[in-house]
Amino acid sequence: SISYYLPDLNFKASNYYEMCTMKLIDNRWMYLNKFNSYVLITEPPLLKNLNLDDYLNTPFVSTVPCHTQSVERKQWYQRRVRVSESVANYKIGPLCHARWLTLQSRIVRAFFSVTDKALLTKLRKLTSYIIHIYFPLHMYIKFKSSVVDGPHNLFKEIGLIKDFVCSKSEKQLLLNVLSNNCFFAHPHCILVSMVGDKNFEIRKRAIDMILCIRTSNVNSISYYLPDLNFKASNYYEMCTMKLIDNRWMYLNKFNSYVLITEPPLLKNLNLDDYLNTPFVSTVPCHTQSVERKQWYQRRVRGPLCHARWLTLQSRIVRAFFSVTDKALLTKLRKLT
Repeated sequence: SISYYLPDLNFKASNYYEMCTMKLIDNRWMYLNKFNSYVLITEPPLLKNLNLDDYLNTPFVSTVPCHTQSVERKQWYQRRVRVSESVANYKIGPLCHARWLTLQSRIVRAFFSVTDKALLTKLRKLTSYIIHIYFPLHMYIKFKSSVVDGPHNLFKEIGLIKDFVCSKSEKQLLLNVLSNNCFFAHPHCILVSMVGDKNFEIRKRAIDMILCIRTSNVNSISYYLPDLNFKASNYYEMCTMKLIDNRWMYLNKFNSYVLITEPPLLKNLNLDDYLNTPFVSTVPCHTQSVERKQWYQRRVRGPLCHARWLTLQSRIVRAFFSVTDKALLTKLRKLT
């Protein structure tokens, strides 16, 4: 007979097998249940009558899932992307932040709702990019929104592309786009980020560079995109910077070295103040003031589906970024 009681969950466990307290008492294995009493451990039904010697050298494998969502997933696959007629006919105009998010959301929803195999194949690559790169990077930038974090965000994007894009042609296409928009790999941005780094050695290195740059007395700024180094192991290696004839230079995208001038954000600041305290700035790395206004005006539409689980979470997060009522915002913050 099996007396099934929930165990007393050990939150101090350092491994999964320590979550339940199991002891050998009077030559019988017992476990501590949630009522603080020890109960006899019986044989797991999944292993009953199996020859356990077979698993001394080979781990036990089972195809039984730990969670099942067959009914809900079937409903999700049968769904179609539905919007009201007014929304479908709404002319949103030039691409904006609101359309960035809703466009990606529609593509993902369409991927899980269409039944046409040809269309499904076309949507698979887009959906994979959105789930593995676009959405994680979007949230990463939300949490690291200062201009000091700009190079970190770009370095994060390069890493995501390398990790999740398998096709060489697609990877090269994405990296080419980055190389044409790598403004955060410019020495101005990288030096600001280095002065704001938590590592003292990195801050010291950046401050020494800027003090050397200040001695050149160059006022004009020739702004060229850098030659983005995709093999960089850290954000400050994305741009090749060298000391040539006692002047700091960087390699631009035309494969020539250009003089590095002082970052405008740090101009005339006493850099000694940042030797022990990282530089902090409230200037955002991205601004979405106009687009955000349109986003706030949007409403969450569509029936709740399989996401009675997935859509519910998505709806809460979208609501958090769209509501203006402070009381409701406070309630949503913890859930988000």
